[in-house]
Amino acid sequence: MTKIYNSSDSETSFLEIVNSKLKGHKINSIKDYKTFEKNLLKFKTFELEENKKEIISLNEETTYLRFKNKRITEKIKNTKKEIKIQTLNIENKYGDLKEEIQEQINKLVNQLTDLEEELEQNKEKIEENKNETKSRKTTKTKEITSNFENNKNELKKIQNNKILQNFLIKSEGENKIITEIATKFTNQENTYLINSLDLNLNIEKNQTHIQNKILNQAKIDHLFISPKGLFLFKTITWKSSTPTPAQKVITDLEKQITQYKTLIKNQYSKLINKELEILVIFTNSEIHLDKNLKIKSTKLENLEKLINTKKDKLTPDQIVEILDEISPNIKGFSLTEKISIKSQKSYSKVKNFLKEKINKISK
Repeated sequence: MTKIYNSSDSETSFLEIVNSKLKGHKINSIKDYKTFEKNLLKFKTFELEENKKEIISLNEETTYLRFKNKRITEKIKNTKKEIKIQTLNIENKYGDLKEEIQEQINKLVNQLTDLEEELEQNKEKIEENKNETKSRKTTKTKEITSNFENNKNELKKIQNNKILQNFLIKSEGENKIITEIATKFTNQENTYLINSLDLNLNIEKNQTHIQNKILNQAKIDHLFISPKGLFLFKTITWKSSTPTPAQKVITDLEKQITQYKTLIKNQYSKLINKELEILVIFTNSEIHLDKNLKIKSTKLENLEKLINTKKDKLTPDQIVEILDEISPNIKGFSLTEKISIKSQKSYSKVKNFLKEKINKISK
């Protein structure tokens, strides 16, 4: 089973911006956004109906509490009468009988105290319900309507914002790759998919120079680690199905890949030592791939076959070494997993040491 870490960086960026614009709703995924975008009016109707149901529920509870308070008031009245009777009755009593009557009076006093406390609590709750009902009939209804108008306008802006739409398209493409890996490599052990892996080079001596420019930061779309090898996936979500994509875009891709290789070589030595394979993945199945492309690429639908036809390159120990090196930049990589990786690494060193000793003794 493939372990997957980090979400799509494009999705994270898109959702952060969207949630800062929308009111009354928290969008947790691209799927949530699509549902909300498509059913905005239904969400408003649903919220108004839920508000009405809550008002009805509050009114029903208030009615019940008022009825209950009538019964409590009657009990309080009767209890006070009983206390008065028992108090008069005890005046001419002595010994055990007097003590017995006093115990009954004490119990009645405690019951009276409890009833009076319950009555006051119910009165407070009735007042709270009254205020809440009033608020829901006015403030809450206006809030739902106001949020709807705001969200309708914001959604139009989001739909017309090229940058946000590019984030949306790219995140959908990246999520397709995540889903493909999660579903097609379920039976393989020691496989990991790390999404949005940071390449940060903040230390001056490690700054990377590309075409006389200092490059300090980049982000890998997907890093796939498996016995078949080490793969860096670059997601391309072009919708065009023209025979040859624009040469400028291809040139830009080639520059990006060169940058990735340089950054990785500086920051993650073990990755480059394990023959990192950079692969551009096109998520649109209808796009035509030019055979003369200089970059190594494939359609998403062919990814499983491309990887599984390769011979095993990495041992479990080598995979552990790679994970140990990149773990600081993996979000959601728990302390337990880090300890497990360290333990596996230590065990591997001990195992190899003993193996060497046994070989020497055998010779």
